[in-house]
Amino acid sequence: MPIFIVRDKERFAFRISDDDPSVIYYRRIPPTKRAELVAKHTMMGEVNNLACQVEMCEYCVVGWEQLYDYEGNEITFSSEEIKGLPTEIILRVMTRINESSPEQAIKNWQGRSRNGSS
Repeated sequence: MPIFIVRDKERFAFRISDDDPSVIYYRRIPPTKRAELVAKHTMMGEVNNLACQVEMCEYCVVGWEQLYDYEGNEITFSSEEIKGLPTEIILRVMTRINESSPEQAIKNWQGRSRNGSS
């Protein structure tokens, strides 16, 4: 499986679950940005993991579709709204932004390989 260099302009999407129409669009986090945020959220040798993860999501989540508030109103994407994502979803986003070979990148690469482009 190839390794894909992290680029600021990359955009990937994942559906929250098969029975949920919600989609989150994201980019992966470069190692230098990760180091910056971990350092920012470290005090006396202890990392405030949740605060760090929320800020990483604020950097990495670039859009969404079909996310709602408790009254059923669709929420327009805003980086400020990321703080309201349930912890479970933040953790799932964290898994995605740490992937070395996102599924969508593999499909793009395989498509180029089949078409003779490299």
